[in-house]
This record gives sequence, C-alpha cells and structure tokens, in this order.
Amino acid sequence: MGTLSQDEALAKLRGLFADAGRELPELIEYIQHLELERERFRSEAARWKTAAAKKSAAASSMNSRLREALRE
Repeated sequence: MGTLSQDEALAKLRGLFADAGRELPELIEYIQHLELERERFRSEAARWKTAAAKKSAAASSMNSRLREALRE
C-alpha cells in the first residue's frame, strides 16, 4: 500500500464513518495532531542533518589548518 496524504486518509476515514453511520471527531483531531507532529519532527531532523554537515565541514577545515601548521 502506498503512502496516503492527510487529506486522502481523512477522506477514507470519513467514508468509513459514513458507512458505519457514526463519527468520532476526536479521532479525526488526533490524526490531524499526529500529522502536525510528524511534520515538526521531519523539519527538526532536517535541521539536525544540516547542523551535523556544517559541524563536519568545520572540523575537516580545522584539521587541514592544523596539518598545514604542523608542516611548517
């Protein structure tokens, strides 16, 4: 099964609710909350990756400067 967008998942859930003849609004709110949390975690992970890459680049730059200083 492929990945559903939030809108597709909510549409399918609402369809199930309609078939069952009842609805749980708190379940829809919970799914929306989970989607917001997932996006927040995704952006945090992207920031961490960027920070790690910058830190790694700075460390390798420092190492090359140290090597140059030791050669002299």
